[in-house]
Amino acid sequence: MRIFFWKYARGRNYPGYHLTADASGAAHLIERLSARLDDRLDRPIRFELSVPQERELSVPNNKRHIPVVTASELVVSIDFAASGNALSVTRDGDSLVVNMSETLVQPLMTGVEGLQQGEGDYAIWGDQKDASDGIWFWWRGKAD
Repeated sequence: MRIFFWKYARGRNYPGYHLTADASGAAHLIERLSARLDDRLDRPIRFELSVPQERELSVPNNKRHIPVVTASELVVSIDFAASGNALSVTRDGDSLVVNMSETLVQPLMTGVEGLQQGEGDYAIWGDQKDASDGIWFWWRGKAD
């Protein structure tokens, strides 16, 4: 099970964060997010992250081999009381923390589902449309 979540260390055409996963990682993300929507508990969901390699970075066309910034853990916190589409990504130690309103969880799950069908090259944004907080979806490149 592999989940990848990163941003580029310096300027890119795709500001914000980037997400992809293998089949079992995508299924795990969807299962846990769906369960949290059902139970509505105010607890973060934690996912172990893998470091993106050439296979993952080749799809967003990282030809210049710009270094990436990632972490060992992705933490998703859903704000069930938020109005609108709130989305922010912050760093807390060696974790990347996604804080989002309930309204963006389904678009996040839809994006993860699409990864397995080779879909991607689009992002979800919060109401602020802060480029640093968008989450881009990318299918994985072919295995060597």
